[in-house]
Amino acid sequence: MNRSRPAGSAAARWAAVFLWCGAIFAASSLPGDAGVFRLGGFLIAKTAHFVEYAILFMLVRRALFVSNPDLRRRAALPAVLFCALYALSDEWHQTFVPGRHGQLMDVVIDAIGALCAAFWAPPLMRPGRRAPPSVS
Repeated sequence: MNRSRPAGSAAARWAAVFLWCGAIFAASSLPGDAGVFRLGGFLIAKTAHFVEYAILFMLVRRALFVSNPDLRRRAALPAVLFCALYALSDEWHQTFVPGRHGQLMDVVIDAIGALCAAFWAPPLMRPGRRAPPSVS
């Protein structure tokens, strides 16, 4: 079956993934006393972990689908694995940042964010989804 899509769409989707990964890396590179979320406390920091990896999941899943439309139903597992491995590498990266230390619990929270997005996001991410007709 021939599925037409813009030639640059896969590259653009992967660029979004790598830009988001770069944003996560940059935030993780802030010294421990300069962390933006430290002001809001524990709950805000952990919520930020959850949300940033839920977003990463959605970006990766979409990039996988656009790269290979046959992955429509199977893109969630590789996307969750990508997120979990990136979370692990991010926490390891933090062990080299002054005032920061990697925490396995943050990897778990990140993975849970990706898993929740895997269950929540599919209806929102259907390719070719049309807006419901307006009622007038």
